[in-house]
Amino acid sequence: MLRKLEVRKPIEGCIKQYQEGVKFDFDNSGAVLFIMFRDPTNQEIESIRKGRLQIGICTLSNIIFMLFKFGNLNWIDAPFDIHLAQNQSFLNVEMNESQGFGMSMFLVDASTGILQAMRLIGWPHRLSQIFIEEAKKQVEQAFEQSEYDRKIDAVYMKYSTNDLVRFGQIFRLEGGL
Repeated sequence: MLRKLEVRKPIEGCIKQYQEGVKFDFDNSGAVLFIMFRDPTNQEIESIRKGRLQIGICTLSNIIFMLFKFGNLNWIDAPFDIHLAQNQSFLNVEMNESQGFGMSMFLVDASTGILQAMRLIGWPHRLSQIFIEEAKKQVEQAFEQSEYDRKIDAVYMKYSTNDLVRFGQIFRLEGGL
């Protein structure tokens, strides 16, 4: 379903509040990152809108953890499993060495549901390759939501986001699309 998103407008009609957190997914447009911060500061808004960006990927317990650092903000992470993706057609994408996935990013004020910033970037080819490889490994495994949730909880009990960054492969991005 196509929807119109505008900065300083609510993202979902009548929904006014969201739980703080980060959600990463793949849909028909490519990679999508929703960041829900309660009352984001101007620094957070500007860092996400146009700050220096680093993206990482770390797989633990067959769960892909996508890692993001905007400007001087702390690293954030988002777990991902292909079985929960809106679109899995990216698994069959063949790209040459100059191509990578696109990613749309949205910062939403969790207390109001209002979109505060959006940004479109291109992934490096190598990050796109690693992501496809890790997602294909997930496809080969059976999926059960309760087991997935248990694995995520176990990873978070043992490791911090900074640990995931240390274990992961990090890519520095220049500019946007």
